[in-house]
Amino acid sequence: MLNAPCGFYTSTSTRFDPTGLAATGITAKHRRTSTRSHAKAHALKIYYTPDAPCLPSRTAMYSGRFPKHLDDEALIARHNKMVGPHCSLEISMYDDKTSPHCPRHPGKVNDLKSMRKIVDGYDTAIRYVDDRVGKMVQMLKDAGIYDDTAIIISADHGENFGELGIYAEHATADVGTCRIPMIIKWPKMKGGVVDDGLRYNVDLAPTLMQMLGREPCPIWDGQSYAETLQGGNAEKRDQIVISQCAETRRRKSLTP
Repeated sequence: MLNAPCGFYTSTSTRFDPTGLAATGITAKHRRTSTRSHAKAHALKIYYTPDAPCLPSRTAMYSGRFPKHLDDEALIARHNKMVGPHCSLEISMYDDKTSPHCPRHPGKVNDLKSMRKIVDGYDTAIRYVDDRVGKMVQMLKDAGIYDDTAIIISADHGENFGELGIYAEHATADVGTCRIPMIIKWPKMKGGVVDDGLRYNVDLAPTLMQMLGREPCPIWDGQSYAETLQGGNAEKRDQIVISQCAETRRRKSLTP
């Protein structure tokens, strides 16, 4: 995809190293290969699993803004009448026990205190990753290659927090599970652009190819939205079909 030779680094962090920056591949040598035309191009992929149960206990709890729709005892009482894996009284999937290995992740939500605890746990995980991304951005700036670096932040799924009466789970074909972030920072691209169109995750590959000045593979199903990233208006879909096949088999049509 690139004219220059490309070195690919990958780092997977599931237990979080002390700095959160293990094996990033961003080293002093990149200061010598920033914007020169003959510089070697590098690609870096880092995969974090920021689920609350995975967070080390040394991470300070973060208490952010509490969602108003969850600050409701009547909602909790209604959800407590529902049954099934990951419902409010069996968040651990098959029982209401809190794992001793994950004390910050409650086994059930039966009052506002436990509701706050599970929300704060996930907010802490998000804050933890956000801080680590900030550190990597600063490393790129210190290396003198930030302006020439493309950064893409996304996710494999969302998480249910009361939607459909389900908590801490991602096995439903709904917005809570299937709406994911897509943040793209591209060299010389206009900042602050918001795309409100309905996109599939398979749209990313043809989008990147177009941004790199290449043609997408003809058998790909994705639809590029590079025009939007470049300040224009890419074609938008009237609807999409979201699906989920993790523990369930569901499909749902979604419109703007």
